[in-house]
Amino acid sequence: MSDTPQGPGWWLASDGRWYPPQNAPAQIPPPPGAPSLGGIPTRPRNNALAIASLVLGIIWVCGLGSLLALILGIIALSQIKKSGASGRGMAIAGIVLGVLGILATAGTAIGIALAADNVKFNEPDERNDVEIVRCGLRETNSLPSVDLLITNDSSRTSNYFLIVEITGSGSKDFAVGLSTLGPVEPDESKSFTVNSSTTATSADGPFDCAVNSVNRLAAE
Repeated sequence: MSDTPQGPGWWLASDGRWYPPQNAPAQIPPPPGAPSLGGIPTRPRNNALAIASLVLGIIWVCGLGSLLALILGIIALSQIKKSGASGRGMAIAGIVLGVLGILATAGTAIGIALAADNVKFNEPDERNDVEIVRCGLRETNSLPSVDLLITNDSSRTSNYFLIVEITGSGSKDFAVGLSTLGPVEPDESKSFTVNSSTTATSADGPFDCAVNSVNRLAAE
């Protein structure tokens, strides 16, 4: 060893001294197949939009999440194709869930629209469809009853849901409640009789009949 190099092959040790070539430390080669520190393979990271697409597809959020899941999933697939990132499966799942959510939302909206078109509650024209023809007792029946004439002025075959009340003298109530009448074709007039479930005598009269509610529902 020396404080200065004495020729070719001399090497500087950590103690600051120079040593001859025969004292150089042996170089131990890495085992076969072992990667160098700079060559350690790394797994591609998941695409953030693919993750967001999957989450929004699950959440749904009344259709808004489904729409965003579809859009983000398509964008994520494009980015993954260019960058080689992971997450293709999540992006595809988000797209599928998004499409299913959109279809479910559209189906629900159509169902609500059809229901709203079929059912019209307590509209003035519905009340005009119903006319009281007779109110009171029949000679052959001790049940107070009301005869109704229903004229369907709508363009669809309809059933009618009515609340009819019959009141006698002294405000004695012979309520008949909810009655379902029909079907009645468009522009057709049809007669119906609604009976009370409570018997009465002529002494309970005179009777007053009233239709308190009329709901028209388009028949199937």
